[in-house]
Amino acid sequence: MLLAYLLATATASLLAVSFVSLSIFPVGQIETPFYLAESDEVPTEGEPEWATELRNHSLNGLLGNLVVWKNQTFLTAGAVQYRSLWVRDAAHCSSALRTAGLGHVMANLIDLYVLFLRDGTGPKVFDVMNPELRSIVSTLRQALGLPRVALKFPPDAPLTALYKDSRGSTPIDSNLLMIIAALDLEDQSLIERRAGAFCEMLGYYDGLASSDGLLHQPAFSDWQDSQRREGVTFLTNLLYWRAGSGLEERCRGLVSTDFEELRHRMVQTFFDGNLFRSVGLAAPHVSLDGNLLAIRWGFAEDPEKLYAALRASALWDPFPGRCTFPDYPRGNSSWQVKIPGVGLQHYHDSMHWSWLIALSAETAYRLGDLQGGDAIGRGLHAMVRRDGGVAEVYTQHTTKDGLALLPFRSLLYESEKPFSWGAAYGGQELEEKRREETT
Repeated sequence: MLLAYLLATATASLLAVSFVSLSIFPVGQIETPFYLAESDEVPTEGEPEWATELRNHSLNGLLGNLVVWKNQTFLTAGAVQYRSLWVRDAAHCSSALRTAGLGHVMANLIDLYVLFLRDGTGPKVFDVMNPELRSIVSTLRQALGLPRVALKFPPDAPLTALYKDSRGSTPIDSNLLMIIAALDLEDQSLIERRAGAFCEMLGYYDGLASSDGLLHQPAFSDWQDSQRREGVTFLTNLLYWRAGSGLEERCRGLVSTDFEELRHRMVQTFFDGNLFRSVGLAAPHVSLDGNLLAIRWGFAEDPEKLYAALRASALWDPFPGRCTFPDYPRGNSSWQVKIPGVGLQHYHDSMHWSWLIALSAETAYRLGDLQGGDAIGRGLHAMVRRDGGVAEVYTQHTTKDGLALLPFRSLLYESEKPFSWGAAYGGQELEEKRREETT
């Protein structure tokens, strides 16, 4: 019955994207001019071997996910089911792309996004086909025991923009992440050139703020989109604060929010004295994402205390990277992740994400905890070396050698690899390590 459902869904998607040539190629044979061969790896002076190897795996993960469309280079989110231009994923790679000398790749997406603004906001993803078709093909092949393949991204095919997904949700954070990505590039010419669009994008949220001064979001609209997180969330408001604070002077008079007042209300609404709660103080859930980014962006008034609270929490036990604790109620999950054989009910709670593992290491380095950062970095390196690349999500298993995080795999789903978002943070943690050791 499940296979029949998948086939029916796949057929509908194929009809919807009939203008695309569905040529495929094995993952191991992806042709890209961007791959950094192992023989070209050059150790950074004074850097331990594990760090150099992790750095190069991270860089290769990004380079392997680059595509060329209309003579411009873009970053896809992954190699197989996510070989599309996912706005959210790419935005989180902005700093890593700048560090790698690839800031123009991020700028290309920002320019494209601005061109597709509609009613003040932009798409969730760009592709030359229905992006959900990539996941369907991957799922069908997984169910049949066939090798993973990627649908090509033809450089001259018509591009389509997806504003709503199969749940009918519009991303709450795309505008904010594009602004933050531009700020992270540190390219003043880009900010000057797109200042008008950025202020329009920021002003879009004036209509989403409630009387309490906080942004309220619809269900399934933020990055934890497998969960019905509606109303106020810490992460979305943190993104709003970060984007707004960075553009406050440029957009004065065009945006009504007082971002210092927003910060005050966020602390009142989400901070429990130790950690920032994910969906308000009335719910027990704490997510790693917002707490780590609050330290990274200087939002936390006492970052050392927040870091200590994270280390003492279930989000760090025994290894950081778990998305949320405790687990969300099963009824909170979207229907897609509850399909038998998919097994992604815990996608955004107990599963460990590569980008969160790497950001945990970066946070340790940022706060001078070199030993803690190295412990996390060495662990991530061992996982990446074992798996041959940075994977998307991991689950905890008991092995003969003890507890281990292994890339998630079920009957119908396999953790994406290489995963751009995780690879980007894998490289950035080492940049923070280098800065800390040389200051």
